[in-house]
Amino acid sequence: MAFLDNSGDIILDAVLTDLGRQRMAEAGGNSTIVKFGLGDDEINYGTYDLAHPSGSAYYDLEIMQTPVFQATTATNANINYGLLKLADNSILYLPAIAINDGKISKIAIGKYNNMIYVCTNSETQEKITVATSGDAALKNNVMIVTDASTPFVIFESGLDTFEIAATEANRSSYLVTPDLIDSTFTISADSRFITSVGGLKADSYLRNTSENKVEEDLRLAYTTTAGTSANLDNYNLFSMKGVSNEITEPSVTGNDNIISAIKGPRGTVGGLNFDVPAELKTIAGGTVSRLFSQYGTVNSNLFATGYKYDYIDTTVYVTGDFSSATLQIPVRIIRYHGT
Repeated sequence: MAFLDNSGDIILDAVLTDLGRQRMAEAGGNSTIVKFGLGDDEINYGTYDLAHPSGSAYYDLEIMQTPVFQATTATNANINYGLLKLADNSILYLPAIAINDGKISKIAIGKYNNMIYVCTNSETQEKITVATSGDAALKNNVMIVTDASTPFVIFESGLDTFEIAATEANRSSYLVTPDLIDSTFTISADSRFITSVGGLKADSYLRNTSENKVEEDLRLAYTTTAGTSANLDNYNLFSMKGVSNEITEPSVTGNDNIISAIKGPRGTVGGLNFDVPAELKTIAGGTVSRLFSQYGTVNSNLFATGYKYDYIDTTVYVTGDFSSATLQIPVRIIRYHGT
């Protein structure tokens, strides 16, 4: 990856991806480009300066002169956050996806040191709980693969801004009417480490009661059907349904509004747990999978407790199928190794 000097004219650097070159070769050089993607990952729009002393012509000067990324042929190295083309020019706000880190009862786990910890077996979870009993932030934020009784990752979609109140009317105006409700999500996970994904059951719910208290029943089901990702090597795609997020602003004194990870109108809510290859699930004394040594770390005193762990770090991507909002979840798959 390199930067191109953009201090003068605007630069557009375009190349065919590896897949595009393959398709052109298959067509004998007679192919026609029918679609393309645009991205601006390198741009910080916070540098737009409405107070520039030289006037409005200079508000975007720093943005216009920001060096741009040199295009590369690897699909997954070019654009992380693609630009959207919206037919409705009246749309002022786009949904975001955020992890609800423990705000909804006790079923939602959050990050520990910026990672979601997924234990490959119950032994690992027990060792972490015992060895780190004084570290509540870790003890309360680990889950076990395919365990329906363990807390799991809860994420929400909606307008993450205080500029629009989280009311039912605003949910209808800003999310339902412009078709920005993510009723389904696409989960992208590395097939070498994650074999299936658990999502919320269709009859789950998250809502306010008539007394304006929070009422939730979020339960997981698993899907083993996966499609191959065309954009990320070794990644599989899983489809997950979103459940209506009907939590609105409280109108009763004393009710706590930090229940939601989304500041404004909420769209849907989803849940995540994972399954991993059987070779990663062995207990201490069992065979250590080569995956740990090849892609991760083996026999590490990770929490300075004397217990040793094997772990692999990977990234899971959540994309709203209607809004195209994306969430990157750093996941640490961890196994107790021994002492």
